[in-house]
Amino acid sequence: MKLLIVESPNKSNTLELNLSSEDIFVIATKGSIKNFSENEFGIYKNSKGDFVGQYIEDKDKTKLLDKIQKLIDKSSHVFVGSDPDREGEVIAKHIVERFALSPSKYSRVYLYSLAKKDVLRALSGEQGIVNMMVASSGTTRRLIDRFVGYLLSPMLRESFVSSNKGKPRGIGRVSMKSLNFLANKQRELDDWEEHKIGRFYATYRIDEETTINAYSQEKYNANEKEWLDAKLKDTKKSEHIVFEHKPNFSFESPPAPLSTDELLSGAWFLYGFKESKTMELAQSLFHKSYITYHRADSKNFPIEAINEIIDYANEKFGEDKIEQAPREFKNSDFAQEGHGAIRPISFGVEMSPDTINKHGVVRDEIGFNGKYQFISEDEWKIYSFIWLRALASQFKSAYWDKSTALVKSAGIVWKIDANNLITSGWREIRGEILKKSVGLEWDEGNAPGQDISMICTNMQLELEEVTLSIRDARMPSRYSRGTLIAAMTSFGIGRPSTLHMYTDILIEKEYAVEADGMLEITELGMEIDNWCEEYVPVFLKKKFAKEHEEKLKEIAEGTLDPQIYMKEIYDILSEISEYIGYVMPDFGATEKQVEKIKVLEKDKNIIVGNTVINSNEKAKRFLETNDDGIKNSLGICPACNKGKITEKEKVFGCSNYKSGCKFSIWKESTKTFFHKFVRDVGSDEFTIIMKKLLAKETFVLDGLYSEKKERNFEMELAFTEYKEGKWRLGFITKESKDDDTNNTSPIKSISKKAGGKKEFENACKSFVLNRTEAFVVLIENTKLEDMLEFFKNNYTRTRIYQFNEMCIGVIAGVEKLDTAAFEKSLGTGVITNIATHDTFNSIIARVTTQQIKNKFIYKEEV
Repeated sequence: MKLLIVESPNKSNTLELNLSSEDIFVIATKGSIKNFSENEFGIYKNSKGDFVGQYIEDKDKTKLLDKIQKLIDKSSHVFVGSDPDREGEVIAKHIVERFALSPSKYSRVYLYSLAKKDVLRALSGEQGIVNMMVASSGTTRRLIDRFVGYLLSPMLRESFVSSNKGKPRGIGRVSMKSLNFLANKQRELDDWEEHKIGRFYATYRIDEETTINAYSQEKYNANEKEWLDAKLKDTKKSEHIVFEHKPNFSFESPPAPLSTDELLSGAWFLYGFKESKTMELAQSLFHKSYITYHRADSKNFPIEAINEIIDYANEKFGEDKIEQAPREFKNSDFAQEGHGAIRPISFGVEMSPDTINKHGVVRDEIGFNGKYQFISEDEWKIYSFIWLRALASQFKSAYWDKSTALVKSAGIVWKIDANNLITSGWREIRGEILKKSVGLEWDEGNAPGQDISMICTNMQLELEEVTLSIRDARMPSRYSRGTLIAAMTSFGIGRPSTLHMYTDILIEKEYAVEADGMLEITELGMEIDNWCEEYVPVFLKKKFAKEHEEKLKEIAEGTLDPQIYMKEIYDILSEISEYIGYVMPDFGATEKQVEKIKVLEKDKNIIVGNTVINSNEKAKRFLETNDDGIKNSLGICPACNKGKITEKEKVFGCSNYKSGCKFSIWKESTKTFFHKFVRDVGSDEFTIIMKKLLAKETFVLDGLYSEKKERNFEMELAFTEYKEGKWRLGFITKESKDDDTNNTSPIKSISKKAGGKKEFENACKSFVLNRTEAFVVLIENTKLEDMLEFFKNNYTRTRIYQFNEMCIGVIAGVEKLDTAAFEKSLGTGVITNIATHDTFNSIIARVTTQQIKNKFIYKEEV
């Protein structure tokens, strides 16, 4: 007798039916046989200093494991058939270790399909053992997620002790980015103001039977009604001349076969199924031998499956409609591609959704009619969806006439789209369902097709009708479950085995709510995202997600030591905890601490024992005692004037942080600021800048570029406290230096005598003067006309965050300004969309002139 060990009892039941004539006994482990403790961190350092996961055997499975041991003893050979992915490889490793299986006793088999022919092929094919490198990659992922979740969550909770926004229930590597998507969408909606837009539509007469439709390429501010009406009259009188005609014929490929993320999002778009339900249905279909393995990130099929689809489609639809060569789809950059996309186990007529339904298999009960296992109506829907996407993948592409023409009249540019479907290709087979499954309406956004082949350049068109349509501008849409999954997959976070969990996790923790199918972040969720943006921005960047997957892949290929990557993550968390003031679990000295200790050993001719190296706390105390800080210090902290500024990997910080000093300059955000002026600042240059400013020396940064003025320039740098306890580097012009010659601090402030047009302009341009009170000082002696003139010439909506302080400064002085002059300036459309800014709201709330309050509404920029 041979023994096949799998994870799921349902899978085991199907395999028993399919292998009933074989001398193979099947048993399920009912999931993992070992796991992390739910109540403990579960990670420790061994004698080598390596991070090790403390897996605990499930006590509830003692009898089951004893039974498996007895079956192994009776078996001539053991097949380990846990799921064919990284997580499954970890389970296979635990099985081999738990039962001490030798390579001659067992084989690792990968069951991508439970159909009898596929299972027998896997069992009789080339035999192998557990891939320890792939298992190591899976374990590393678990350990890193444990690191991030178990170490960040206490820091998060400690930061919210005095908050009245609610109590966080932890955060993880993937869930924090999922939350960040919702937070950024909320910020986008907060910045949104309702407004109306106008667009012109025209109909041209070609001949007695033919007309062509066009629309204005530009959308207009509907508030300018007089101008729009005048344009409408002008265009009726003017000639309409074609000045450009671009023929364009293109192919539209069918949607790709289904990976797990597209199965989950597609089921939401089509049926409103939540991710957890879809995964349950797909898992049941896999266990009942209807589909291949349902946790997949590839969009391609093996060649034998493609040939099977082609043969079936040729016979049913005709060879002229089917691509006879295998079509290949582009996979995500983050795909492991360990096995093919999700598909039916075969493409014979007997496995079509219609045949299965016809045989009465679709019913809400468990059973078997001799050929098919019964499936529920919802399972049949998912199966039909998988079948349709797989079938469509080999249909020929749709062929479109996407030609365009541009027409000029009365200063308006009109666009004519052909948008004409020539051959339908894959659209013939439930095209509307296929489009909806990727979140699109049937030909969404496209006007009805029209033939424009008779149009040519310099042709004068006969205007038959022109109209003006005014409608509300479309508000940005919130994420649904389907669109959030698509965003997560595009970003590279979440695995096929866990992707279905994260939306429900956010809702369960009260970080988000779901209403009418859309996801909305809660106030608590927004506060948590603000915390993550401030303290752990590295985990929110796409670069990190991509590098994370690349390093796990390298570990799986054996080209990267997992300990190197885990120590890298631990060091990042150590820096964050040190900045926050949280005590991390003691895993021994970090890599950077060890490097510093080695330098001290050499400089002071001493030997440091393992007692210090193996304790993070002892290593920290040793460095504090033996390193006087002069060698590593860049200077005295400009905020507290006591601590020393030291450089870390991500941040320049004050050594006096434990006593409450919050001075820090984050490297990444500062580099992003400099990038706005097309200037890269390297690590060495960054350090030089900090040293000079801390030494109270002037540092002028050259090589900057203004995209608006299209010229190079240089600016003097200074520290600025843009919010209480929050610091950054900023610019200050030579003209706006402090009048107090005795003030040698690199932190600039506004003189109490400041005022006048030139000083106001210099202060605003420098971006370092950011306290509302300081702007009040400035405007005391600055004329309203001068401030508004500068505002009008320099302010644009795309630069709202750079100029909001200056805007607020103008508003702060509204009580002393002439109301009539102020209202007149508002009428020019100069002051626009700043009413969502918190500081602005707090200021305008104190304004007593009701007419001015009423004027703060959205105005389209002129």
